[in-house]
Amino acid sequence: FRGWKDLKQGTQDEKAKSLLHCVEQDCIQELMYSAVHMGDSSLYENLMSLLSVFHEGKRVRGVDGLLYKLYHPFLFRSILVSNSTVRRNASSIFVTAFPFHDPDSQSNEIEEDMHKQFSILQQILEDPAESVRLVAVQVRHPR
Repeated sequence: FRGWKDLKQGTQDEKAKSLLHCVEQDCIQELMYSAVHMGDSSLYENLMSLLSVFHEGKRVRGVDGLLYKLYHPFLFRSILVSNSTVRRNASSIFVTAFPFHDPDSQSNEIEEDMHKQFSILQQILEDPAESVRLVAVQVRHPR
């Protein structure tokens, strides 16, 4: 997290921007994708302890946008797949990092995104798999 944050603050030159892009796309997003699709629960927990620093750091400038940008291509879709383990992992990440928003969006886009996310929460609570429903009610948000 500190490495990303330091890179984010020093993105004045093209080399730093390129390195930041690589860290975000090739490292952080890969960890996110792996966590969603991880079948081994102990490896999933290890990945979540790495990612939780980002989830808990939403007050840091740029983290909300980062989470939105990196999770958006696959997280919401993963909540709808037939594999209940993937749905459980994706749902757990979703409720832990909720809400997702792009700070650069217009207010009507943010409102639309929030409406979609509340709909997803409802789907999680009504999921046929008990393990998926449980993550929605057992989540612990940082204080």
